[in-house]
Amino acid sequence: MAVVESTESYVGSSVPRREDASLLRGLGTYVDNLTLPGTVYMAVVRSPYPHARIVGVNLDAARAAEGVVAAFGGADLAGDWAGPMPCAWPVTEDIKMPPHFPLAADEARYQGDGVPLAILAGREYGSGSSRDWAAKGPNLLGVKAVIAESYERIHRSNLVGMGVLPLAYEPGTDRASLGLTGKESFSVTGIASGLTPGGRVSVTARDESGKATTFPAIVRLNSAVELDYYRHGGILQRVLRQFLREGLS
Repeated sequence: MAVVESTESYVGSSVPRREDASLLRGLGTYVDNLTLPGTVYMAVVRSPYPHARIVGVNLDAARAAEGVVAAFGGADLAGDWAGPMPCAWPVTEDIKMPPHFPLAADEARYQGDGVPLAILAGREYGSGSSRDWAAKGPNLLGVKAVIAESYERIHRSNLVGMGVLPLAYEPGTDRASLGLTGKESFSVTGIASGLTPGGRVSVTARDESGKATTFPAIVRLNSAVELDYYRHGGILQRVLRQFLREGLS
């Protein structure tokens, strides 16, 4: 057996794989994909338009496609639903939960219904066994910003990696001193004009009566790299766009 020594050095450099391009385009397949006899797969098509009115759904082409066992629209199944699906437990007595059905029959309510959320926290927010899922979970729930007195180091970094903006109260202020209850609607001014690591943004909290409380908050992005991650919406989006720029698409 002949032994050939490689003169190339791969230490400290990225090595593109031949399958990367197809995987980035979503065309890759897993080697352990199995088609089991008798297995039926379900695909749900969602409206690309928020709050689109559903006048009618033509399923003729879907039902005529090869291998399709059945195709249903919301109107086909509406009579079989006893009521909307439970989506959350009543955290507060006045929580507002719009009815969610498995398939929309009259209006595509839930594409675009997502309300950006903010978390009001105290000291050392994120302390404990803080892994990336501790930040990924809030991201998937629609949390866009956290306002805390201080952060656990790793969790703050993970929030940035998930595209969640970590903000901090100015020294000497907190949720209680500002009179915040968590039932307010929040708006953050200063993101579009350009964030800077350790800079300031203006937060306005408007309560249910319409009273507004405005206060400055510290941007807890600690470096230009973290700022870049946040601008891209998270570290994964940043890396994928870098791959695409390098011609792996």
